[in-house]
Amino acid sequence: MNQKILFIRVTENCNANCFMCNFAGNKNGHIMSICEMSELIKELEKYDFKLIKFTGGEPLTNPYLKDFIKMLKNKKRNNINSFGCNNSSTFDTSRSEYKPSTRQ
Repeated sequence: MNQKILFIRVTENCNANCFMCNFAGNKNGHIMSICEMSELIKELEKYDFKLIKFTGGEPLTNPYLKDFIKMLKNKKRNNINSFGCNNSSTFDTSRSEYKPSTRQ
């Protein structure tokens, strides 16, 4: 099956220093704003993406990431799952809004 996947770079900043990455140690890169995400979500209505992946840099360094997830969830598009690729160094698993995926 050919699924449409959208990668959204929510930041160019990263708190890791991986030798193979262009964003290694970057602290002054672009951070996607709520306004930018709102505009992107409007554009997404035209397409049938099955999966959205937040990328970066380190997605968890974007202070609006939680808002982005809520914005996508509020669209009630059951065919969209969202998750990020991250280095987990800033991930607080005790927070109730971050739940492990049940996707298999």
